[in-house]
Amino acid sequence: MTPYLFVYGTLLQGSGSLMSVFLSKKGRLLGPGRLQGRLYMVDFFPGLVVDPAQTGWVKGEIYHLEHPETVLQVLDGYEGFHPEAPEKSLFVRQTLTVEGPDQALNCWVYLYQKTVAGLTPIDSGDFLQYERDYLRGGSSSSEGVWDASSPEVD
Repeated sequence: MTPYLFVYGTLLQGSGSLMSVFLSKKGRLLGPGRLQGRLYMVDFFPGLVVDPAQTGWVKGEIYHLEHPETVLQVLDGYEGFHPEAPEKSLFVRQTLTVEGPDQALNCWVYLYQKTVAGLTPIDSGDFLQYERDYLRGGSSSSEGVWDASSPEVD
């Protein structure tokens, strides 16, 4: 089981959620990461959709989990993922290749699996930036989150 987790929404440092505090205590932040896909505002949280035709990037953070089985079980509940009934889940957890600042890593990622019809896309791929610009009116920080204008990782 890979010990790496890619987060892009309410689990990001700076999001202000209690679960981001939980993650910071149960994992070690390795740094920014990015993944090809598209973010949508589902409710007060975003959902990531991966489509081979997508050319956009979703920005987030990569964590190393000391005890991935235990931490992921807690996060599964938070994300609405039911391993025994994934078809009924809001999100599914899959391993995907995520670009980090130094190398690409196979990370666990929670993917939104319901319809995106009627949802607002987050074109920047940066949830904290979207929060700052549209939801909080300038009070959040996305420092350390991958800049999509950065050169490709080799």
